[in-house]
Amino acid sequence: MSKAKVAVTDELLDAYVNRPLAQYVVRAVHRTPVTPNQLTLTSALFGTAAGVCFAMSDRFALLAGALCLFLCMVFDCSDGQLARARGGGSVVGRIYDGYADYWVEICLHVGILVGLGNVRLEVQGHVLDSFERFLLVLAAGVSMAVNSGRFDFYKQRYLAHTGAAREPESPEMFRKEADRSSSIVAKLALRLFAHYVGTIQKGDGFQASVDAARFTASDPDRVERYSQEHGPLVRFWSLSGPTMHNAAMCAAACLAPFAPQAFAGYCVFAVVVVNAYTFILWILQRRVLRREQIVTA
Repeated sequence: MSKAKVAVTDELLDAYVNRPLAQYVVRAVHRTPVTPNQLTLTSALFGTAAGVCFAMSDRFALLAGALCLFLCMVFDCSDGQLARARGGGSVVGRIYDGYADYWVEICLHVGILVGLGNVRLEVQGHVLDSFERFLLVLAAGVSMAVNSGRFDFYKQRYLAHTGAAREPESPEMFRKEADRSSSIVAKLALRLFAHYVGTIQKGDGFQASVDAARFTASDPDRVERYSQEHGPLVRFWSLSGPTMHNAAMCAAACLAPFAPQAFAGYCVFAVVVVNAYTFILWILQRRVLRREQIVTA
């Protein structure tokens, strides 16, 4: 099993557990007709099954849900590895992977919401009703989406400034791919994603950030300085990424048979602890960005 250097943009659980295990999956299917998209679908099926299991109060189902979510994370790392082992992935594959991730997270949080309906949740003598439980799980899901998106933003920014990323994806890229595709589903997915990318890239701010990244990446000294300034922060941001949230859900599922309020504990962790942590990181990030603006001014 080959060992690659762990990049600062890697989530640690992925780097040290999920990807090494995913290599075994890739080795098993590399010479078979199995495609990366089929591995993406397998990951989504495991994630969906985990959500169904989380909705149950049976101890076996909860532990099975934790296992399914773990396998979901492993297979989620295997699709890209298989694509690279066969010479590279496709635009459609990257989009399917993103859509599958969103679907899984929705299933997981819906499962948690249903499962909490069978648990008595009391805060300082007040028993949470159905609407309050819904708000708690919704807040956890939104928090996960926001913090995962923020980590992805700083990750992509770091990769762009250090020259490790390709040119920014444009809406035209996905529209052209949609025109070439013969699949109606792929066409729809590509056009929706083109609209999403176009919304993100509106205004002069996006182009200014692209120009700044190219300026940094064009000089090795600037890249080294940027890496030293931003690398540690990106590593800290990675601890608020999607894999960390999924790992917390796995832990809650393992504890739930013995502590029924464990999933509520996950929600509090996602809403309170993670956001307090990222708020501190945001303050530190702002200081680094201000120093960066002074240097480049």
